[in-house]
Amino acid sequence: SLLNSSKWLQLFQSVLLRPLEKLREVLSGLDPRQRRRRAAAQRIRQIYASLMDLCAAMEHARPMARTPLEYLRDLYQLFPEHQQEANAVTNAYLQVRYGELPEDAQEMEQIEGAWKQLQKIGQEKIKLHGS
Repeated sequence: SLLNSSKWLQLFQSVLLRPLEKLREVLSGLDPRQRRRRAAAQRIRQIYASLMDLCAAMEHARPMARTPLEYLRDLYQLFPEHQQEANAVTNAYLQVRYGELPEDAQEMEQIEGAWKQLQKIGQEKIKLHGS
């Protein structure tokens, strides 16, 4: 038999709305500083992934079997004038990857700045090799 409309509503609420309500409760339980730190950690993951995409576009993709720390030597070769930036992005990623959250906006500004430098140099190298 077909469920009546009130049964459908109950089913909809139990399947879709309750998990969303629980997620909202969990997220609202975090203080604003904790939310900012989690957002910063996500941004660091995005920056590192973008750096890996850039390296792949430069035909130097990180092999799956190599850790980020092992791959750092390759980054030094790809960006010899920007080893400090490569180190900053990699170390921030490793900290986030293993559970530490960025502490403040200044740390994020440093990582963002390092990424912008690496991105600029990488894109210039890609243009040189592509033309």
